[in-house]
Amino acid sequence: MSKHYDWVNLGDPSFSFLRTDWEQVALAKGTTPESEDARGEMAERYRSASYFYIVGIVGDRDRASDLTQGFLVQFIKGEVLPEAGPEAGSFRDFLKASMRNHVHAEERKESRRKMGSLKGVDLADPHG
Repeated sequence: MSKHYDWVNLGDPSFSFLRTDWEQVALAKGTTPESEDARGEMAERYRSASYFYIVGIVGDRDRASDLTQGFLVQFIKGEVLPEAGPEAGSFRDFLKASMRNHVHAEERKESRRKMGSLKGVDLADPHG
């Protein structure tokens, strides 16, 4: 696979974005070594945009870094792409929804961990 990316420019370079390579998405959905390579290239391609999108959701760069890493691990493992396709809408919207779902799932896990650590604590007792 080449590292050439097809950019769409709307007349102003600041409004450029990557055009979705649906052939690469289809390849990345597979289970072959080539599919894994395609997912790795796509993760690299979208890493920065994913990070900044997640920063916008959580408002904390360190937390966003951790969440982005977790999302990209799932992406590379092939856990994110099964529903992606041109018939499902834009890849950008698909990725954004996938990232939001990942962030919310991680927030729920964290909330359950915190609640679990409170078991046995008498909240009415001022001394804990």
